Amino acid sequence: MFAVGPGQDMIGHIHRSKNPRGAFVFYPLRDDADALGSDRSLWHADSKKQKKLIVLPTHKGTGTKGVGSKQLREDMRSRRSTLLYAQNLRWTSQSLVAATTERPVHGGRSWATLQTERDERLLKVFSLWANSTLGMMAHWTQGQRTQNGRSTLQIKAIKDIPCPDFSRLTDKALTRSESAFNSIAKKGLKPTCLAHVDPVRKEIDHAIGELLELSEAGKMIVPIIRKIWCSEPSVHGFNRQALSLLNDNDK
Repeated sequence: MFAVGPGQDMIGHIHRSKNPRGAFVFYPLRDDADALGSDRSLWHADSKKQKKLIVLPTHKGTGTKGVGSKQLREDMRSRRSTLLYAQNLRWTSQSLVAATTERPVHGGRSWATLQTERDERLLKVFSLWANSTLGMMAHWTQGQRTQNGRSTLQIKAIKDIPCPDFSRLTDKALTRSESAFNSIAKKGLKPTCLAHVDPVRKEIDHAIGELLELSEAGKMIVPIIRKIWCSEPSVHGFNRQALSLLNDNDK
């Protein structure tokens, strides 16, 4: 369904980087108002600020003499999107597998853009899916788990992540899913490893259950799967809060 954007080496580098490369030099945004403008990027993952489905960019880029070329900058601009997918995910602190922005942005070190030439509503539908229990598990099965509580993905691996073909949805289903996204988008999510005690995550799971037309039996299984998944050491990373809540939930 999606074209996965370029890696950070092509997009650019952070100011004062020891290995300058790519089309742009990126600087941290000074404040929320600074998020408006061209060549903004969701470069870093920020567990404190990125708790809602809609997030603000973290950096702004500029082309300078000796860095990249005009053609490369235009190529990178054509790969911007309002939907981005996590490459370096900490289940114990980060809340989002997929993030959306109000305006198209570049990806970066922690996020890769996803583009579609089909219905733009697919971007919101996929954001719901990726942040649901089933979507997080799909990510978890493909990511490298070299350290408990973390999952890393290269661009190629993102392309191979299994996903329902939402492009086959009816117009009515797309509209309903977009509406569900809009109603949830500004609600704060807990870290992904706490999905079993997160009311907003449960709302997302409900929306995905309706979208996939799960049977009543299927809908009842999702909370069980959610708890089992959160009990995985590679997900909770032996985080004290996560373990405490798992134990409390068992009582």
